[in-house]
Amino acid sequence: RRYREGLEFDPGRLEEIQGRLELIHNLRRKYADTIEEILAYATEARRQLDQLATGEQAAARLEEEIAAAADDLGRAAAELTEARAGLGRRLAEETAGELRELGMPTAEFVVQLDRRIAADGVLIGGERVACGPHGVDEVSFLISPNPGEPPRSLARSASGGEVSRIMLALKTVLARADRIPVVIFDEIDSGVGGRTANAVGLRLAGLGASRQVLCVTHLAQIASFADRHFVVNKRAAAGRTVIEAEPVAGGARVEEVARMLGGEAGAPAALDHARELLAASARDAGREESR
Repeated sequence: RRYREGLEFDPGRLEEIQGRLELIHNLRRKYADTIEEILAYATEARRQLDQLATGEQAAARLEEEIAAAADDLGRAAAELTEARAGLGRRLAEETAGELRELGMPTAEFVVQLDRRIAADGVLIGGERVACGPHGVDEVSFLISPNPGEPPRSLARSASGGEVSRIMLALKTVLARADRIPVVIFDEIDSGVGGRTANAVGLRLAGLGASRQVLCVTHLAQIASFADRHFVVNKRAAAGRTVIEAEPVAGGARVEEVARMLGGEAGAPAALDHARELLAASARDAGREESR
């Protein structure tokens, strides 16, 4: 009786508590399972609401930052283009000089820089041009093998052998900056012989001083410059075709070079010629002759 008489019944408070419980139930059903997660959601909602309230000012600030960044990008891209143009002219001159030594005396090599107009590009020289992670320039290598012909892309105007010689010329010029550790040349002897073949071999030897060079050749003049000489043979074994690559050195290499020179197997004149060629190549490459 005393406990009952001490109770105070407040219909308004009861209604308030029931409303609060119903609110919490609705929030759990709509936003999260726990009170902590509901409160975290509310904090994030307030932050987003504040951003919306100040959206115009934030947008204006971002526009200013974008414009400043675009100006910086345009200046950097213009400086990069200027540097590329200067180095491109130097690369073209030195590559053309190498090509003259590689049997392409009239070849003209061109490094061409192009730009693509884009409405949303960076502003350079009064026009908007497309800009990527490497600047605004689209770099192309062009070649004119013969006088009177306009420079064209390598794919359109150079044969397989010419492409190999162009790559050799480029690798020779860029040897100090290029970090590619292994270079493979195939058909580099196409259409060359005599002094040109010797020049090709000498440059391959020079390139091999700073990286691994693999060269497939049928010319003795080029093969004689190799540090290691392999002979590739194809034969049938157990009903299948087998390819073998065997190293040759010493007398075996002299015989192989003599064979490549077109001499008869074991002929003294052919062997003497092969020895002279190997000795001359070793002297030209600045190394001791292989014995």
